[in-house]
Amino acid sequence: MKTMCPDMKFTITGIMSQVLNVQLAPGDILKTAPGRLISKSFNVNVKINDSAFISGLKKMFSDSFIDMVEYSSEKGTGLVTVGPSVPGMIMDVDLGKGDWIMQKHGMLACSRGTAISREMQRHLGDPQFDQEGLVLLKVSGDGTAFIASCGDFTTMDLRPDDRYTVSTSHALAWESSVKYSIRSIRSKAEDTRDDDECVTDFKGPGRIVIQNMSEGDIAGMVARFSAKNQ
Repeated sequence: MKTMCPDMKFTITGIMSQVLNVQLAPGDILKTAPGRLISKSFNVNVKINDSAFISGLKKMFSDSFIDMVEYSSEKGTGLVTVGPSVPGMIMDVDLGKGDWIMQKHGMLACSRGTAISREMQRHLGDPQFDQEGLVLLKVSGDGTAFIASCGDFTTMDLRPDDRYTVSTSHALAWESSVKYSIRSIRSKAEDTRDDDECVTDFKGPGRIVIQNMSEGDIAGMVARFSAKNQ
């Protein structure tokens, strides 16, 4: 069992679709995106947190508001298990070593000592994103954050001045030391299309996390499956 900052213990279990298991001692707090609870022990309390921790989130979304859910324990050690909204993998990052930028759907959970703010929101015209567009979060502080991918993920360590290009819908997260820019790769000859395809150009140094599926990929799979069974 690993230890996050502050000293809460956790494990990440599963193979094809992972879950996060956290031990909560009295005074410990775990914060998650809504709808991520899988199970908990009887002594774990749950509340919607609209404190200063998420004050910046109220201004983050043009047409939606997302609260963070807070888990704490009383009367001994408690256990809570949370998981992503779609099948995928989980990665822990120590924010004491540096800030991270990540897609909104990638924020699974975090410990106390973590701050979340909006990095960027942009409507890209890429069919891989819903009407909210691309929403990037900046996650900072001295706690631990947990990133959830769609499907599997790989990490790349970029050296200073290394450059790498990733489909924007698959660019899940990266260290704030990495410079990035987003652009469309639709050619002028294809101007009759309604949709753009976007990529993100990265420049090191720092680590980037690339997921092998996107929310758009999964939504398309579900739609095709539903159509076949109607």
